[in-house]
Amino acid sequence: MADPEEPRSTEGFRRLLAFTDAVVAIALTLLVLPLTDVATETTRSSHGITVWKFLGDNQNALINFAISFIAIAVMWRDHHRVTERYALYDQTIVQLSMVWMATVVLMPFATILNDNQALKWGNSFYVLIADLGGCPRSDTSPRHQTS
Repeated sequence: MADPEEPRSTEGFRRLLAFTDAVVAIALTLLVLPLTDVATETTRSSHGITVWKFLGDNQNALINFAISFIAIAVMWRDHHRVTERYALYDQTIVQLSMVWMATVVLMPFATILNDNQALKWGNSFYVLIADLGGCPRSDTSPRHQTS
């Protein structure tokens, strides 16, 4: 078993990055599921409703979806930018990646809470998750850099 302080293989790091990419893809997919539920419910119960009426009736949910999609995309872009500098990883990188992935998978849940106007602190929870998911702008671990 590898020493937790020793950097690990490049292949292992690629697998970690592929896993984080998969988590992001799933989170982005989960964002749209509440919208498909609303659309299905609307088509079953409403005859003759126009697309424009549906969009107008659900504008808050659509806006929250768009904001969350952009937030996750920015989180992924920043994560990608930070990890582009590394060729190796260690247990600290794995643990930080797991925490980051937790914030990504909580975004669809936080979006639903944020969309619920009657729920106290839903928007604060959303902002907290989005803030925790941000990647640092500076590098604090030069031992893993490629150059």
